[in-house]
Amino acid sequence: MFSKATLEGLFAALDRVHSKHNLVVIDKTLAPLINQLTPVSTLKSKGNIDRLVWLQQDLATDTSIENATAIIVIIADSSDITPIIPLAKYRLHIVVANMSLSTLAMINDAMNGRLNDVLSLTPSAPMYSCSAKCKVYPWKVYPIATTGTTTEDSVTVLEGSFDDYVHNPLRQLNQLSQAVVDVSFPPDAAIPRYKFRNRFAKGTHAEALVKLIDEVSMPAELARRLQPTEQEFYHNHQHADTDLVVIDRSVDWTPVWLDQVTYEGLIDEVFGVKYNQVQNEPYAVPDDVGSVSFSEDKLFDALASYNFSMVGPTLNKMARDVQAQQQEMRVDSHDISQMKRVVSSLGSLSQQQHLIKRHTTLAESILLHMDTEFLRFETELFDGEYADHINQLHQLLWQQVSWDRAVAAVVLISSVNDGIRPRDWEWFRTEFIDNYGTDHFLVLESVVSHGLVAIKEDNDFLTTFTRGKDVKPAESVVAPSARVGITGAESLAVSNYKLVDKFWNLHPNDVDDNEEVGGAMAADSIGTDYPSPGFALPGNTVPVALRLVESLYNRSFLTYKPVPNTKKRPNWHQLGVNQFWKGPVVDDGSDGETTTTVVVMVGGITYGELATFKWLEQRLHRKFVVIAPEVINRRRAMGGFS
Repeated sequence: MFSKATLEGLFAALDRVHSKHNLVVIDKTLAPLINQLTPVSTLKSKGNIDRLVWLQQDLATDTSIENATAIIVIIADSSDITPIIPLAKYRLHIVVANMSLSTLAMINDAMNGRLNDVLSLTPSAPMYSCSAKCKVYPWKVYPIATTGTTTEDSVTVLEGSFDDYVHNPLRQLNQLSQAVVDVSFPPDAAIPRYKFRNRFAKGTHAEALVKLIDEVSMPAELARRLQPTEQEFYHNHQHADTDLVVIDRSVDWTPVWLDQVTYEGLIDEVFGVKYNQVQNEPYAVPDDVGSVSFSEDKLFDALASYNFSMVGPTLNKMARDVQAQQQEMRVDSHDISQMKRVVSSLGSLSQQQHLIKRHTTLAESILLHMDTEFLRFETELFDGEYADHINQLHQLLWQQVSWDRAVAAVVLISSVNDGIRPRDWEWFRTEFIDNYGTDHFLVLESVVSHGLVAIKEDNDFLTTFTRGKDVKPAESVVAPSARVGITGAESLAVSNYKLVDKFWNLHPNDVDDNEEVGGAMAADSIGTDYPSPGFALPGNTVPVALRLVESLYNRSFLTYKPVPNTKKRPNWHQLGVNQFWKGPVVDDGSDGETTTTVVVMVGGITYGELATFKWLEQRLHRKFVVIAPEVINRRRAMGGFS
């Protein structure tokens, strides 16, 4: 549905270009999206395009531009328009994904356009004529599922990025607000399919987003799409059967800094995945795999959310089963019906062999690039003591662990121990500069300036037993940038980590998650194959976001201090959400049954967290709709802090 509407919007813009022999210039960041929506050949046909070039290459020296009748430029709202300026002398058709009026104003100024008072224009016009040679077309990009394990109800937002969360959170809130409206009110729906009965939020960004949805975005969409009588029906008669849960990324940084240990998460960490396509970053995909797309890969759907330790045994068992089926085929040349059955099954077996080979090659390549020592550190982190963690940090630096893992290690140690002692911090800073250089040190300092590493005073003996009482942010040589209003990517942790860990049962140790799993995996069996949700991150770690959502409907996991639900609706009553993390809490609603939960992760969500929400959906037999600006990991977080 969303893919179809997005593609139709792109084609509608291209249909307005009537010239032949055009050149198209595309922002590389949009390539995965366009590849998922339509084949390049179809795009060329629709736009009468002879040649395709990237926005990021030197357009001013490209001589082929002279031969083009017109130039079609396809960019995102956040794209740098500087490369387009030298093209002003040609006939330009600029298509902008999710265009804002501020971007239109910048294009108009860059092209010496004739549009006046741009910010007062109607944002939904199909085309804007900046000049006789330059026309701009808004392209509505709807939230589209970007992972092989989700449907179009589990989405990420095209324009969102972790960089926005760190440096421009208000921009991301606007994008997420529109995404919630789009998911609740699809383009072909007569009335909204989701009406919120209960609203929950944790964190400053989360509270602001709930207000933005309720007070601005949804009322504006209802006024635009519905007649007054239809709005009256929506407000007074349509049944509200959906819960809205918004969680700030800063509530729990741990899943971002840990390695993702699901199959899909590791493919993303090793190669990079976007819109179901391997991006060949940071390592080249093996030749045997070629250009990998998981859109029609049922085997990937079955394996993606499982712990990587089960992928190898499962692929081996499947390979043996396929081989056995082939050996069992005995064709009687006189039995025509048998020959037809064998020929029919050969196609299916051949496809299975191809998929098994593809994923075996990917799994072997992942093994080559996994850092087993760092994975051991992550696994042991939550059981050890502070002195053990510092010794492990020494060992990792001595082994010349990658710089991003060194940053992750010190952040995780600070989180688990409620800070790092001054002498250990000074040693680490010195060693980090010596080992990795000043460029990477600036990223470390940016991480520190956002409060993700804290220094705890240890001037007296009692400090050892009062962890978290005398903690201050690590001193940074980089002054935090001036911020207005709400700030981005600040740590919200205020409580003793061990208490948070115990109360919310973040490391359940009552089951062996990998026991008796394998061979019979199916895309809908993760809820039964794993008794607890600790399978997706190292050390049997459960994301805080998962526990916050789970506690609304089932509190049986609260084994350290059971807190029964005394209300007739989902709620966080008596769970101490305010005491465990900084920032406001929204817990508002009314009694009544709901069947769907829309979860919005401000700042991004990891593949590990996505897998646990899939697990929770199957455990509770409840529909979950997950919306996030981006699927993030440690590498992308580093990019946002740089």
